[in-house]
Amino acid sequence: MTSAQLEGRRVARGADVVLGPGFLRGPAVTHMVKNQATGDRFEIGPREYFVLSRLDGQRTLGEIGDEYAATFQRRLADASWGQLLGLLAAKNLLAGLPDRPAGPAKPARKGFERIGPMRGRYVFGDPSGLVARVYRRISWVYRAPVLGPLLVVLAGMDVWLAAHLPSLVSGLSTLVRQPPLAMVVAVLLWAGAAGHEFAHGLTCRHYGGNASAIGVRWSGPVVAAFCIVDDVMLFPSRRARVATAASGVVANHVFLLPFFALWLALPAHDVTRDAIGALLLLGLGQALFNYLPVPTLDGYHMLAHLLRLSNLAEESRRYTRLRVTALLGRRPGPDGYPRWLRRCYLGFDAWVRLARTAFVVAVVLIAYAVLPVAVASGLTGVLALFIAGRWYAGRKALKKGSAA
Repeated sequence: MTSAQLEGRRVARGADVVLGPGFLRGPAVTHMVKNQATGDRFEIGPREYFVLSRLDGQRTLGEIGDEYAATFQRRLADASWGQLLGLLAAKNLLAGLPDRPAGPAKPARKGFERIGPMRGRYVFGDPSGLVARVYRRISWVYRAPVLGPLLVVLAGMDVWLAAHLPSLVSGLSTLVRQPPLAMVVAVLLWAGAAGHEFAHGLTCRHYGGNASAIGVRWSGPVVAAFCIVDDVMLFPSRRARVATAASGVVANHVFLLPFFALWLALPAHDVTRDAIGALLLLGLGQALFNYLPVPTLDGYHMLAHLLRLSNLAEESRRYTRLRVTALLGRRPGPDGYPRWLRRCYLGFDAWVRLARTAFVVAVVLIAYAVLPVAVASGLTGVLALFIAGRWYAGRKALKKGSAA
């Protein structure tokens, strides 16, 4: 094919291809691209995104090449065009190609997945079908005339409960004296956690995306539910991405709202009222704790979406390691990072280390205060092994980074 023929071609990306906005990963900009037909996701750089976003079947490759040269001060040669189009075709991102395979969508993974020595998760499956059915019935909740007053009521509930905090705290002693009630409260808290994760999927669906997996994960002694909504990286609106991350805590509040009404209706010093008060205290604490900007809580994702940063925790650790090795004289300092990003990475990594240290200390102190010494000692040992494992893994990564 001659250069004139190549420049005259009109190529279109696939109708099922969705392009996401740019996110910073270190000093580089990345864009997520998804093929809705197969469920495949890819990350591409700004140059590939520039070309793919303009492959609309109307503009010729010559016109796109002129725009590319004006933007990047470099013209794509014929060989570069062939390589780029071949790469996009191999990833099923182009339309109208005779050799384009139409592979089926990948089935959702299920079962246990081991992530590390003391980390893993159990995936129940792909919840997108259930999410779609539920969303069709409750989509009216997301309308402004409904959602606005609901948020006001939930905020009022928080204020009222904060003003009556001693009454809620007194209910904890009831749970200690009544193990059956404690079991019921524990089951309800897990039900609220399930609703929390399902709400992420519903909100993602509201903005045009889908949840890809739901399940339970553990990291050392901490066990929590999770819902993967990677499609948020495709939302052009920052508001939509932050709302998807924040929706789980709102769902926790909605779950507790009927119990709040019941708590108000029951007479004082009633055992059931005390147990419900403990449920409200623990449920709200569990919900609001998620707004802390610590991986992998909702507050962490909200902060990353606000700053348009991809892999904030990993990149913060990586940048800190690079700075440490540079200070030790083992390699030059990292280049290409904007000043605000350097400060953000260093500050976030320091905050995470401080928060995790405070969490471990709090867990140990609470364990020795409320549990038998033998049990508390065992829990302390598990935490020590977990921390030692994470420290060893970080040290290996540091040495690997120094040798690179």
